[in-house]
Amino acid sequence: MNLIIIIIISIVVIAFLVTNHFKEQEINMRTFTPFFIFAIIVVLNYLKATSLKTALLGLILRFILGMGIGILQGYLAKVYKDNGNVVASGTKMGLAFWLIFIPVRLVVLPWFNVIVAEKIKLESASYIGISFAFVLTGFFLAKGIILHIRKNRLMKQTSIE
Repeated sequence: MNLIIIIIISIVVIAFLVTNHFKEQEINMRTFTPFFIFAIIVVLNYLKATSLKTALLGLILRFILGMGIGILQGYLAKVYKDNGNVVASGTKMGLAFWLIFIPVRLVVLPWFNVIVAEKIKLESASYIGISFAFVLTGFFLAKGIILHIRKNRLMKQTSIE
């Protein structure tokens, strides 16, 4: 039953990301809201799950993988001024990358499994859930940082002109 719930939640999150990909989003501190939500979820669940402490290296590698994807998505986004605000929206290439990332993630993430105590079932719902949350936390942090860097660069360029 847990596997079905995880699959449904994963599909909902991916569907949300894909359907909102082309929507204009003002680049401000609210850009980091998903990061803070996932960071709280990760910290609270990690602190409760004592058996996952031995899998910390694998989870950190997933966070780094998420950051890499976030950096790429931040650079693939279209950033422009609209009515005095700097906004970002997704591109077709960014969407293609998202759709390619889904099956690639299933191949790459198992490489990040580290030798852990036998009492941890790496396919267990708690490990899979927190693993995905680590990827999303890194993704939203890196994407937000890159979008803010690009916003500042655009603001400097337009003030010079």
